[in-house]
Amino acid sequence: MLNSIVQGGYMLFVSALRKGLFFIFLLAILAVFNSSVLASDGEHVFIENISCKDNLGILIRFSSKTDFQLIQVDEKQFLIAVKDSVVAETLNTLLKDAGIVSGMSYDKMPGGVTALVFYTKRNIKEMASSWVDDGNSLFIAVVS
Repeated sequence: MLNSIVQGGYMLFVSALRKGLFFIFLLAILAVFNSSVLASDGEHVFIENISCKDNLGILIRFSSKTDFQLIQVDEKQFLIAVKDSVVAETLNTLLKDAGIVSGMSYDKMPGGVTALVFYTKRNIKEMASSWVDDGNSLFIAVVS
């Protein structure tokens, strides 16, 4: 079976070469390959920066606005699930000795979701989220 597929591909290649269509054949293959690669890379949003804002909450900067879900896990832990996202290689986190947050971790989940998990110093009473005026930064207000 595999041999017949390879032989058929070879015959198609030779036929295209004989008819002077080699370059068109090559361009068609490259176009299909590049469009699939660009489609998969172009859909991701990068998580670029995470910082604490006094004792008020957390500011997360993305490469562009995206869908997310804010979930309180327990009294001192909450999670932000970010759709179609990846953590930038140059992620800058400014969380040391800052505000309400005592720590943070992240993990890539199935379906292109990135889970950002935050640990707080005190019990969480209430949380709210809003996009900041620049459009790419998300502010998570945490009341303890």
